[in-house]
Amino acid sequence: MAYQSGEEPIGSGTTTVTVTFAPAFSATPDIVLAIVQNPVDNPALSIQATLTAKSSTDFTVDLDATTDSANYELAWIAGDASLVFQAVTKLGTRVTDLPLGARELRAQDRIVVVQDGVTRQVPFLDFQESFMMKRGTPPTASSDAGVASEMSFDANNAYLYTGSAWLRIPFGGNKTDWTIAASNSTKPAQGGAVALSDLDTDTSVVFDDAFPSSGGSPVVTVSLANTVDVSPSDISAVITAVSLTGFTVEYSTAIDTDNWQLYWQAVQY
Repeated sequence: MAYQSGEEPIGSGTTTVTVTFAPAFSATPDIVLAIVQNPVDNPALSIQATLTAKSSTDFTVDLDATTDSANYELAWIAGDASLVFQAVTKLGTRVTDLPLGARELRAQDRIVVVQDGVTRQVPFLDFQESFMMKRGTPPTASSDAGVASEMSFDANNAYLYTGSAWLRIPFGGNKTDWTIAASNSTKPAQGGAVALSDLDTDTSVVFDDAFPSSGGSPVVTVSLANTVDVSPSDISAVITAVSLTGFTVEYSTAIDTDNWQLYWQAVQY
């Protein structure tokens, strides 16, 4: 089974659309994806199409609103599931097969997001809405001014502005972490880095502020980093105790140099 696709005109005052396959499939297609679009009216209604029936010869969708003009059309694709997904996502070599000028994403381009649930749907995301601006100079602190979705990077870190603060994403964890502020999360959150010493076998961290007693113990995640030694030992950390005021970790073997850092963050969900 291959696949077919097309655009079916939708008349004004319509709530149901039936599309006939030409030619008919040899069997009922694995998948039918359909969206309503209106390239003429501005503004146009936002109408969702729900698949209600399919066979080897046709399929039917119900619209969640009545069309208010004859400028709507149903864009659809049906057939073998794997071929349909390849076609709508245009992954891998399909993109490189396009002419050079067509590879650039433009503000009017739309990104396909396939939702494969009980009812398969294909919502479209405007590229302009998902566009992330690149900042030439990386921020120096999480409190620096920025624009929502603005991003930047340097040799060691990537930076993303959430709309209220900059988040730093270390490539190798080789710089002192910025403290995780509650403004960066909808939940109480803290974080930081602890310099370890030679022969340490465990570390106890006390939170700057105790977590609210109305919630449970925070979820703590930790990681070890040593970017100074050429061949650092293989040492892992295990969290052995967590409370509202702090936590304790033990190491698989004793810390063997002063070049280790313990990075941690805690979130109360």
